[in-house]
Amino acid sequence: MNAKIEKEADRVFSIYIRNLNSVNGICTCITCKRTFPISEIDNGHFCKRGNHATRYEEDNCRPQCIECNRGTENKDKKFREELIKIKGLERVEELERLSRSVCKISDSEGKEIINEFKIKLRELLKERLSK
Repeated sequence: MNAKIEKEADRVFSIYIRNLNSVNGICTCITCKRTFPISEIDNGHFCKRGNHATRYEEDNCRPQCIECNRGTENKDKKFREELIKIKGLERVEELERLSRSVCKISDSEGKEIINEFKIKLRELLKERLSK
């Protein structure tokens, strides 16, 4: 997928994941448990973004503070432990296996990803407003 489409897919997916895992606009970092406004926290990937097979897997991602996500201290072990608590060992091992597979995303698939997560975000926000 070309860089422009990938950037937009990453942006929309990140907004969706952070909103999905927020309460009243506040997210908790999966690794350090500190809280941040949605706009001040990253979309952290358990299996790194370079693994295209899991890049847009919702179960692979959780809000993660900038320090934990981009810092030099390795937080992978803590992310894995916390994800197991949320999704279970079987699903985490499935993500790990999937991340080792080769996956190329075409431009048309990238556009589908953008549309899918725009729709999911709209539905999520609409649902929250109706409560």
